[in-house]
Amino acid sequence: MNRQNSNLLPQCLICNQTPVQGIGGGILLCKQFLCDACQDKMVSCSIDEPFYLQACERLKTLWHSSTGVVKSTGQRTGSR
Repeated sequence: MNRQNSNLLPQCLICNQTPVQGIGGGILLCKQFLCDACQDKMVSCSIDEPFYLQACERLKTLWHSSTGVVKSTGQRTGSR
């Protein structure tokens, strides 16, 4: 596959994989893709598991980018 076409396939925010089903294999959250496998794993794993902690950190970056909040200073970026 050439680089130009690779931009059309979703890549999961958490696992960085592209599901076989393409966009049908997950959901879009704030213009970012979350695959079904990671969704299922998040709801079934313990909050003490490394995967859960990694997923939470990735979701925090999603939240900060969508709200315009800069993590280090807490200041908003852009106009809203």
